[in-house]
Parts: sequence; structure tokens; C-alpha cells
Amino acid sequence: MTIIKTVTASPTTGAYTLNFDLNLNAAGPYTVFAYQPGFITTQTENQGVATAAVNTAGNNIAMTPVTMLSATSQLFGGNAQFNITATPAFNGAAGEIQVFAGVDATGADVTASLVWTGTGYQYSVPAPAVGETVSIFVRADTSASRSAGAGYFVSRGFSYVTGLMGASQGTVPNPSVTGGSATSNTGNVTVTIPSNGLTGPAMANVQVNIEEYDATQAGMPTMGGSPLLFDVTLIDPANGQVVSNTNIAQIFITLSFDPSVVAQGTFESGAAKIYQATDMAALLAGQGLPVPVQQIVNVDYVAGKVTFWVSHLSAFGVGAATAAPGGGTATGGSDSGTCYIGASGPEESTGGVALLFLTLAFAVSLAMKRYLKN
Repeated sequence: MTIIKTVTASPTTGAYTLNFDLNLNAAGPYTVFAYQPGFITTQTENQGVATAAVNTAGNNIAMTPVTMLSATSQLFGGNAQFNITATPAFNGAAGEIQVFAGVDATGADVTASLVWTGTGYQYSVPAPAVGETVSIFVRADTSASRSAGAGYFVSRGFSYVTGLMGASQGTVPNPSVTGGSATSNTGNVTVTIPSNGLTGPAMANVQVNIEEYDATQAGMPTMGGSPLLFDVTLIDPANGQVVSNTNIAQIFITLSFDPSVVAQGTFESGAAKIYQATDMAALLAGQGLPVPVQQIVNVDYVAGKVTFWVSHLSAFGVGAATAAPGGGTATGGSDSGTCYIGASGPEESTGGVALLFLTLAFAVSLAMKRYLKN
């Protein structure tokens, strides 16, 4: 027979009390799980209940914060240099990190090439050519076990793109219930999460990370407008993981554009399009499929703002292109992608580029658990 009991610990002290029925024929062993947002699920076992004094004192359950992984990239000495940090911090222990070349763990294991800095790790690789990207996939565990290859760990991908201008971070509180918005430092992009925009267990808050790039330096020649790329990532602080597209029902994106380049009515007619590609490499290669016109909900041709919705997040931008790349329509999608907006031009025109870009990279995340801190 299995009996499940649930109690709530004190929010200030973490104190808890579990009562056991000593008259049961099989009084144990008991397994106790503790849950708390932002902490790793903890399990302890009791070999049995023999006397009424079994829980007199000292049955504390130690909780370990989840690992929050982050990385920045820069050009250094002709190399793309990734600086990888975490909270709680790395301590240089063997096994606390694994790094793979590429977008997932199927790439070559390059952990042996990491350089310990005293607070984190550096990984360097020859810088890509203009218009190309280089990516790494990181697993990390800064809990007591320090075992990124097995058991608990968090994972996240990072990419280097030439022309990084700066980064910002914001928080949307209670996104599952009230929703909210986050805007880039430049004001050129706003990500709005409606109250029903995220699925799965309710989140206490969601972290919005935005990196801005110069589109020309990244290899996207501009034709006016705002020549920026944006890389945006949503992180669930409860588990330290990137929010998965499977937990996104609807997100609204508002982007700035140059109304002198994108003519009145061209979004509604489909002449100006929002293009979406599977990843940054595809974006820089000029590949992409248009987001359906029906998902464009508002256009202000005076202020130069367009708002549209998506059910998965990738990269978006505003500009005028001389021709629309690719064909078909963007529906669904993987956990990462790229997108830009272009206006179709004369038949003799070739190639299409955008003026403003927003990249929202989303990797698969673990299911959020609710934790109980002691």
C-alpha cells in the first residue's frame, strides 16, 4: 500500500512536520520529496518508524539551487571566445561542465579545450566568416554532485555572431496568470506574453534575455531602417532551463520598421512579409518562409511599428527586401529559428535582405517542478 501525504513548509523558516501512523502494519520505510521553485528536487529515505519519537528533531532536508547557465561571446584575437558562467558558480571541479561543438550534444565533445578562469570557463574557436555563425552546446551542474554528464544538469546552446552591440535582461513576473511585456534597450522590439500565452505549470516569473547585433557586421546588408539583430531567450528560473516552444501557445511581437521603406498597406497585402528561418545560419544565407498575413494584428505606418503573433518563437525583423526568398508559408517550427520582414520587388530584382532583426532562440526545457525549501 502506498500512502502519499503533502504538507507545506513555512515560507520563512522552511520548517515542516510530517505525521506517521504508527499503528499501520508496515510503518515504513518512507520516502520524502521536497520541492521548491528554483531548487533541485530532493529525496530522502527513512528506514522505518519504530517509536513515537522518530521525528523529534534534526530531520532537515537540504535543498540545492538549480543551475542558472549563461554565456557571453566576443571576438578576441581572431577567435570567437565564449565566456561561460553559472549560478551557483562553477568551482573548477571535474565533471561540472560539458561542451559540444554545434547546436546539440551530438557534436564533438570539446570539454578538454576549456580554459578555467577562476570563476568560469572560456572556449575559443576560429571566428566564422561574415554571414556565418559558430555554436556550442553546454551542459552544466553546479549542485553538490557536479556531474554534468549524468543525473541532474541543465543544458543550453549559445551562438557567436559578428557585430554584438550589447545585452540586456528583464523579468516578466507571473506570466502564466497576468502576462506582461519586455522591451529591448533600444526600444525596437517588444515581446508580449498574454495571460494564456504559456502552457504547462504556472511560472512565478520568466527571464527575458536580449542581445543586440549590428546587422551589417553580421553579414546582412541593410537598405535603410534600423540595422539591428536581436537574440532573445526566455529562461524559467524555477529550473534554469530555456522555455520550450511546446510550452508556448501565443506570443505577440512588436518590431520597429522604417515607414519610408515599407509602404502603406504592404503588410496587409502581403507585399511586405515577415520571413522566418530555422536558425541564424539560415537567416544569414537569405533563407526563410513568410509568417501568414492573418497573424499580423496591427501596423502603425506613422510610428513604424508592426505587431504579429506566433505560436513558436524564433527570429524576427523589419525591413524592405528586393525579392522574397524561398516560398511557402511558415507554420509550426523547431525550437529555434530566424525571421525577417521584406517587401517583394520587381521580378528582375534578386536577393532579399532585412533591416531590423530579432532572434528568439528556444531550446527544449525540462518540465517545471515545484519545490519545497527547508
